Amino acid sequence: MIAISFVPDIKRVFMYHGAEHKTVYCNEAGLELTPENARQFSRLHPRCGAVADQILFALLGIEKPTSRGRILRSLLTLPIVTGVSYEVLKGLAHAGDSLIVRILRWPGMMLQYLTTREPDASMLEVAIASMKAAKAGPARYSE
Repeated sequence: MIAISFVPDIKRVFMYHGAEHKTVYCNEAGLELTPENARQFSRLHPRCGAVADQILFALLGIEKPTSRGRILRSLLTLPIVTGVSYEVLKGLAHAGDSLIVRILRWPGMMLQYLTTREPDASMLEVAIASMKAAKAGPARYSE
């Protein structure tokens, strides 16, 4: 993950990921969605489920397969992992800030240091436009 973060295109993806998190935080804070407002927030977000599949596989005792096996396993279990991850992250988001909640969030937060980068203003504008479109609903995406 560290090595590929130096590839220019991947670095940009990680910057957009950071812009997404900052925009979500800005929206949750009830502030106007502007690059200036979003910039002040962290690029790390507690509901980003980057490591949930690995934790689930470890808990279920699923061995580390070959590269092809990992891809197949990930594709086959995607609906289950996504559903479980969503529910766990949603629960943790509303669980306060106790020590146990921080411990449960910690692996995902640490991974986000690798999968996010500080975005530039244009990336924040893209994330804000996406947030506004998502909030408006499918019938108004074209606007």
